[in-house]
Amino acid sequence: MSRRPARRPRWLTASYSDNAYAYSTALGALTDQDTGQPIKPVNVILIQVAHHDAGFTDVNGAPAVDFDLQGTGPADVFTRGHHYKATWDLSNPELPLKIVGADSKVMPLPSGLTWVHLVDPGTAITAS
Repeated sequence: MSRRPARRPRWLTASYSDNAYAYSTALGALTDQDTGQPIKPVNVILIQVAHHDAGFTDVNGAPAVDFDLQGTGPADVFTRGHHYKATWDLSNPELPLKIVGADSKVMPLPSGLTWVHLVDPGTAITAS
């Protein structure tokens, strides 16, 4: 199987206010289709994970992607207006994905909508 070209989500932004993140892309703010209201996650987690062509196409004819989401890898956590470097851990596929902080403990996150975004390994993450 051949690797797909790396894609960099230069269009992804999340800005923090009112205890949540406003999430948008090059097409504009992400909104709830039913309410028309902006989607406002409390936590945004970017995990760097390799992927490859799954060998088939989706219902729209686009090549399907299979993510190599096992083991561990780098993560960036945005919560309460702060940015933390972390590690994602799926060493045991029978257990839920864990986000581990610099202290090697599972990161406690505030309750609420958590947006997990998969990005290519080595993607530059900037926070301001």
